[in-house]
Amino acid sequence: MIKKIQNSFSGMLDLQGIGNGQCDAFFNMQDNIVTIIPLTNECRKHARILSYNDGTNEKDNWLYGFSEDGCSIAFLQKTHLHSTLSSPVDMGTSRFHTPIIIKSSRPDNKDLSTFDVIEFRGGIVDLLHNPDLAVQDDYKSKCIVFNDKSDYTYSFEAEVAGEKLQITYSIDVSEVCLEAGKVPDLRSAIHSIMRFNFDDKKPLKDIEKYYSYAMNLFQFCSGQLNVGFEIRLYQEEFYDGERIANPAPILVKFVDGFEDYANDNLDITKVIRFGYLGEKISVLFKNLNETDTQPHLLFLPQSNKSCSSISYTQVSDICVAFQREYDLSEMESGEVENSSNEIYNLCKVLIEKIDETEFNSDLKNRAKGIVGQLKRPTIKMMIFYIYSSYEKGLKQITERTEHINLGISKSYTPDAFKQKISHFVDIRNKVAHVGILWNDGIEIYLHLKILIYFSMLKRSSYSLEESTSMISYLFGRFF
Repeated sequence: MIKKIQNSFSGMLDLQGIGNGQCDAFFNMQDNIVTIIPLTNECRKHARILSYNDGTNEKDNWLYGFSEDGCSIAFLQKTHLHSTLSSPVDMGTSRFHTPIIIKSSRPDNKDLSTFDVIEFRGGIVDLLHNPDLAVQDDYKSKCIVFNDKSDYTYSFEAEVAGEKLQITYSIDVSEVCLEAGKVPDLRSAIHSIMRFNFDDKKPLKDIEKYYSYAMNLFQFCSGQLNVGFEIRLYQEEFYDGERIANPAPILVKFVDGFEDYANDNLDITKVIRFGYLGEKISVLFKNLNETDTQPHLLFLPQSNKSCSSISYTQVSDICVAFQREYDLSEMESGEVENSSNEIYNLCKVLIEKIDETEFNSDLKNRAKGIVGQLKRPTIKMMIFYIYSSYEKGLKQITERTEHINLGISKSYTPDAFKQKISHFVDIRNKVAHVGILWNDGIEIYLHLKILIYFSMLKRSSYSLEESTSMISYLFGRFF
């Protein structure tokens, strides 16, 4: 069984980047704090250069070396080193916090500077693609049967920022270990995975980019930001000229800053599983990660404790999300912004009148800015527009007749719902003047989250019926 990277270990480091397996410093890593002791005068001088706090060293810099168990390691240094003085002998000790640690899973002199595959494993991935699909109980024979890999493996091609990605989600059973006298631990040995495969080698600096791609998909499908999973890298390996089918993984420890994980709070009935996304998953993946099309999802909970509460930042973020969806929906539908001729003509007349006045130019520009805002729909109008577009699907999820009759959920007329929208927007609008004043607009907060999902799925080519079915898994239990 492959172990995770430990919270504490020591070894040797190539601080100057000499290469060829040469090391010039000792290190100790404890909870992502790396302490370095140079072993040569040249290394000590180099450490001082890296400690300059003038901004020149605050960039991605990978440091390579070997851990005490002989495994290759790499640390990401994002900021300058923090040097300390010691007496009676100054050893030139310095420290830095590393957000990413890379470590080979077996002792070797492996070059960790590139990778061919990045894999996201277990955790939330187990909920989005059920590991149970890999096995079945054979009650007649009283044994467990492993299904064929093709039964639970799916691949699709996606393009993000002009880069084509070959993405596969499957289930890894390679770590199932059979030992005499012991029952196989299938629960910890079998995990779902998502892999990005590349035609050419990728540098370590790309880990954060691909991590972000996966995170955006996992967060969208789970309805929470605090998703957790393992990350592994793979390099192609050959033996006697033949490519090894299952090369040893390179382990990754990534600091994500979450205090807990959604996968501890959810189950497979409370997420949008990959299987439901179908062939359009490539469109969704692209829209979630392209700068010009990605939604604003910061209104989603960042911890399990905040799932049942609403913060003001979430109110503000979901308003930003509506503005984002409105703009993108408008672009895709081909509608022209400010299409109302009456509003446009009125603004044109007002600006002409302002230009004719004798006020100073600064005052005129301020007045024109106010008039210009008339051309732009208010956030309330934007929410009204999106609500009217997906009212039918929303009601199918939030207003089930049997639940309304039992008093579990509440029914709204279109006018009553729009009044709630107005109240909700007032919470955001009044904070700058009178502080946070909560009102009954928070009753529809979950409804508003659902509308964002409808809009996002529509932009990814899903029908209203498909979207309603998928969103029901995420939010149906609340109604």
